[in-house]
Amino acid sequence: MGQIEFGEFLHLDGLAIKYNFVVGNDWSLAGGLKAGAGQHSFKDSLTKSSSNKVVWNLPFEVTFRSMTPHGWP
Repeated sequence: MGQIEFGEFLHLDGLAIKYNFVVGNDWSLAGGLKAGAGQHSFKDSLTKSSSNKVVWNLPFEVTFRSMTPHGWP
């Protein structure tokens, strides 16, 4: 279980997010999705701060299993 909270970008005002977990050959997906996508989000233009953050707060839940810790995600 986790969350992709935000990204910081200097020259882009808005982005959509895609993610993909990359694991070693000894690991297999036990539950959840190995890849996904979230909504399009924009920098906060209403505040006076010059933040470069694009906020998604995208939760994900994924479980992997293996017989050896080699190559863990």
